[in-house]
Amino acid sequence: MTREPQTHLDAIRSIERLHRILEAAKLLNSTLDLAELTAIILRIVRDEVGTARGTVFVLDRQRRILRSLVAQDVERKEIVLPLGRGIAGTVGATGETINIPDAYADSRFDRSFDTVLGYHTRDIYCMPIVNRMGDIVGVLELLNRTRSLTLEDEEFLAGVSVHVGLALENAQLHLEIVEKRKVEQELVLAREIQQNFYPNVPGNCGGVQIAVSNEICEAVGGDYIGYFPMENERFLVAVGDVSGKGIGAALVMSSLHATCRALVRHVHAIEHITKILNETFVETTGAATFVT
Repeated sequence: MTREPQTHLDAIRSIERLHRILEAAKLLNSTLDLAELTAIILRIVRDEVGTARGTVFVLDRQRRILRSLVAQDVERKEIVLPLGRGIAGTVGATGETINIPDAYADSRFDRSFDTVLGYHTRDIYCMPIVNRMGDIVGVLELLNRTRSLTLEDEEFLAGVSVHVGLALENAQLHLEIVEKRKVEQELVLAREIQQNFYPNVPGNCGGVQIAVSNEICEAVGGDYIGYFPMENERFLVAVGDVSGKGIGAALVMSSLHATCRALVRHVHAIEHITKILNETFVETTGAATFVT
């Protein structure tokens, strides 16, 4: 007699849970700012499940670490831990949800974080954050629940996990694009600065025709051309190439440009200039860096 009403009640609860997950998904897709997104994640979870503190970790696969984006009530303190260490590190390594009613009774719990953060952890609910492919992209750690977790709470957290994972991936991709554009803009500026180093060479000096041309393969590089007019219709042309490519070579080239300009103004013997240049580069660069 009670089976049909109970089934109907279960259906209503499932619909309500799906509605809450959809509402959470809308909020998660409302921003691409990582800090704002993680604050939304923690607010949704705290309002729905009831916990005193929560932390969202993102997984850095290359370095095999978890890095906190936002930890509630932990201002300007990034938490970084290796995979396999502590509760969050274990979840990040295994992909299994861990529910601990007594944190200090569990040998995996790292008490040092309580000491550093001035907090006392009573209980922990920690779960993986996955993307649409089921790959772990982060960890959600909830501390000190204000009430007992129900099966519906766990189902809600499992259901919203994929939406959280997608939102985190989108936000991280957006951040990478923004950072890439910033680097590209800085490289354009660096290229303009480097091109200003190339001298204005006269077409004819003392009856000698001079022509200079240079094409950089990348945004910046280690090619060097210097022109220095001297007394009695003499001039000095310096052509150099720094080992390597890109920004590192460009920095060495900039140092070479400044050193040459300073030396030519005060030292007139070419052999002395080259000797001082060599000594300077031996002192200031590594053995793998050289200039021809």
